[in-house]
Amino acid sequence: MKREKLAARFPVLVTMRVRAGLGSLRADDVHELLRQIFAAAASASFRVVEYCVQSNHAHALVEATDERALTRGMTGLAVR
Repeated sequence: MKREKLAARFPVLVTMRVRAGLGSLRADDVHELLRQIFAAAASASFRVVEYCVQSNHAHALVEATDERALTRGMTGLAVR
């Protein structure tokens, strides 16, 4: 089944997992770093609206103007 075309007015739920064996994302210092990363990733075409941090993954509700902005925004989050 093909995914529907991304519309800028609808947020997208994304999940990012960490590699097995790493520490918990819920540690205070790591969680603060994630908050800073999500804020730094904001641009005119991409932003994290809400997020939820679990021990080994994070869910984020993101807004992007199009598929390319979503790809670039998520890549930016991943490299940070």
